[in-house]
Amino acid sequence: MIIEVRNGQGRLLPKLEGKKLKDITRGTNRSQVLDLKVRRGKQEFRVVRRWFAEEKRFCLWITNLPSDTYTADDIMAIYRCRWQVELLFKELKSHTNWQRFVTAQKAIVDGLIWASLLALIIRRSIALQIMPSVSLFKAAKNVDVWLLPIFECISHRAWSEISNKIEWAASYISGTIKSPIRGNLKKTLR
Repeated sequence: MIIEVRNGQGRLLPKLEGKKLKDITRGTNRSQVLDLKVRRGKQEFRVVRRWFAEEKRFCLWITNLPSDTYTADDIMAIYRCRWQVELLFKELKSHTNWQRFVTAQKAIVDGLIWASLLALIIRRSIALQIMPSVSLFKAAKNVDVWLLPIFECISHRAWSEISNKIEWAASYISGTIKSPIRGNLKKTLR
């Protein structure tokens, strides 16, 4: 049951109090954003509801963050950021070979996480600078194949070769150059 309702601007909507959440439709209330205090059984919680017109659907966020400190817009932004963090860790696990850490030492785990984040930042930075038209997801794949030659040029101070390696990396990521692994696989299958 709804205890208190405010629209996106924070104005109280007392007509909706006492109703069930499912009873508030687009027909009964046209507000795009509603900030509700709801009771279910003995529990009270906060629900932020937003109408997405393009998709013709509601999205609900349930939280215990106080409405006097966090607006409905804050809640939606926090959840968007939370999703970005989830995607970031998924990328880290997928492209830095994080299966599990074989250590119980917090300092080592912290160091591995920071090293992975640093590698991700470097990878994205290079990809954005030399290949702005290529998606970051595509650039993150097979980083050991395309980024290693660039780092080798830097570590050996082979500045004359670095532009060729960068061009090759851009072609590789764009898909015009086949992976050496794929080429060997095709030969094996013949």
